[in-house]
Amino acid sequence: MSKEEKRAPEVRFEGFNDDWKQRKLGEHAIIKGRLGWKSLKQEEYLPNGPNLIAGKHISKGIIDWKQVDHIPEWRYEESPEIMLQKGDVIFSKDGSLGNPALITNFPGKSTINSTMMLVRTDNTIDSVFFYQVLQSSQFQRLIYLKVSGSSVPHLFQADMNNFSFFAPTIYEQKKVGVLFSKLDTAITLHQRKLEQLREFKRAALQYLFPKKDEAEPKVRFANFSSSWKQRKLGELGKLTSGIGFPNSEQGGNHGVPFFKISDMNNNGNEQEMITANNYVAHEQVYRNNWQPINEVPAIIFAKVGAAISLNRKRLVRYPFLIDNNTMAYSFDDNWSIEFGKAIFETIYLPKYAQIGALPSYNNSDIASVTIHIPDNKEQIHIGHLFNQIEHAIACHQKKLEKLQTLKKAFLQKMFI
Repeated sequence: MSKEEKRAPEVRFEGFNDDWKQRKLGEHAIIKGRLGWKSLKQEEYLPNGPNLIAGKHISKGIIDWKQVDHIPEWRYEESPEIMLQKGDVIFSKDGSLGNPALITNFPGKSTINSTMMLVRTDNTIDSVFFYQVLQSSQFQRLIYLKVSGSSVPHLFQADMNNFSFFAPTIYEQKKVGVLFSKLDTAITLHQRKLEQLREFKRAALQYLFPKKDEAEPKVRFANFSSSWKQRKLGELGKLTSGIGFPNSEQGGNHGVPFFKISDMNNNGNEQEMITANNYVAHEQVYRNNWQPINEVPAIIFAKVGAAISLNRKRLVRYPFLIDNNTMAYSFDDNWSIEFGKAIFETIYLPKYAQIGALPSYNNSDIASVTIHIPDNKEQIHIGHLFNQIEHAIACHQKKLEKLQTLKKAFLQKMFI
């Protein structure tokens, strides 16, 4: 029997066989937005007071209570219909539609601003289940229609009153809600752990490398006391600018990787260049007289245009080519590679760009950058620490992505 005939999702908990019924939200919930005023006067933003939540304070279902705005008590009390309660679901109704959050625990009096909408379900719709509905294809179809039909997307209260979705009995809703709550909790924990690791890395970069105008870092490993030496990057490695890459030569999938800056966006290339969108065969290399960069490992980064401002760098461990919007720095034997990779993260390259309509670097601009480095043994210790941090970050990132993929699959299989 097809899903259209049975009206049940592909995957269900054992013991539940009843058809899911189509519900109209307005018949099962209170739906409210802020009325009367669109924005606060500057003097009405306070350092303390009732919380005022906007879409920008929500990320992946989590409200950042440290960043929410605060309003006068009288502003909060003038709109009692949108005073938040446990179990409320809120989401953005203007501009970037959706981005829902489920109100579970909150630090005190809280409300929403004029760009948000509140849904408070009755006892026939589990709020945890409904929060997942707003992340399923049922709600995404409504958003798609709104985004496609307007230059400034907006969800009206009437849209939500008429919003239809399929739901089972309240008992099955609660089972589904519990499963997704556990998934969301696991995702949140991995997101927090990932941010903690990234924050630890940022702190380590600050304390284990000298600050500007200082010759040595604040923190050092035990048994290391020799002075760090001031050197220029050009004295410790080789800079190479990229070459033209005609469209007619692009599209290959084997041979030498020919990196563009856009390849940094590929999955898996967050720290090192593992994959390329273009490879060139040895015949192409010979015919075009291209010279692959064999001095590896090397760091690559943008050398022309707006991409410079992103200050992105990536390590490459095997021979490669780069296009003419890109530059490479090959390490010589003075470096521990993992240390070199870390120290490049402390260098803000954009400040060395030549200013103009199209900012750019020459090789000499980067070669003249001054740094301080310790002896090789201390480099190895520092590099090993950052390698461990990067490994932990990558592991948690993979676990997080697996959980997010699992949730996406469940949303497809467990909802109509």
